Amino acid sequence: ETKNDELSNNMISPRFIAASRYAAVSAGTYTWQMAHDRCLTYWETLDPKKTGKSATYPPGKWRMPTLAELKFMDVIQEASPAIDYLFNQYWGARKPWYYDFGKNTSNSASNANTVLSGNGGARCVYDIY
Repeated sequence: ETKNDELSNNMISPRFIAASRYAAVSAGTYTWQMAHDRCLTYWETLDPKKTGKSATYPPGKWRMPTLAELKFMDVIQEASPAIDYLFNQYWGARKPWYYDFGKNTSNSASNANTVLSGNGGARCVYDIY
């Protein structure tokens, strides 16, 4: 789990993957806590026969991204429009901060109960080291 402090949120994991676009596009809205809880139980798989705890990337190692990681994803996307799939607002680990990919900025919400909507709010990351 990502620490919820300013120093940690300026760090980038040496090797991580972001949840796929398929995972992020879902109906509904997310408060910070809802996004956090989603990351705790989230999983992805490359083999449809292996899901949940036996998935390629099982639950338990997914976490909220730091603001630096969200900004890094934005820089990568800006450098290669072919991977233009981050276009919403996503919560960072430091509450109540979120990153707005449409404006390329991090922002502080009025509180952690603020709702980020529009198929955004939760973009979990997985450390692969």
